[in-house]
Amino acid sequence: METTIFLALLAGVVHLASGASYACPRCPMECPPLDPASCPFGIVSDTCDCCSVCGKGPGEICSDVEWKCGNGLFCLQGENAPCCYGHCVEKEEMTMH
Repeated sequence: METTIFLALLAGVVHLASGASYACPRCPMECPPLDPASCPFGIVSDTCDCCSVCGKGPGEICSDVEWKCGNGLFCLQGENAPCCYGHCVEKEEMTMH
C-alpha cells in the first residue's frame, strides 16, 4: 500500500515537472483537522485551494502551485531546480539573488 501511494505521488511530481498542467480533483466535503501549533511557519492553502496545510519552512522544497512557503517566506527558484520548483527563503535572501 505504501509503495502504491509513493508511486502515485512520484508520478504526479514527474507530471508536474514535465510542464504539463495540473487538474485538481474535487475538493473534499471536509478537510482534515489541522492544529495551528503543529505549523511553525504558518498555515497556507493546499495545491487546489481546498484545505489548509502547514506552510513549508526555510530551505524546504516549494513551488508556486504546491508545497507553498509559510509566512514571510518566498519560493526562490534557481537555475539548478527542475521546472517550477525551488526552496523557501526569507524575503531578505530573495533580494540578494
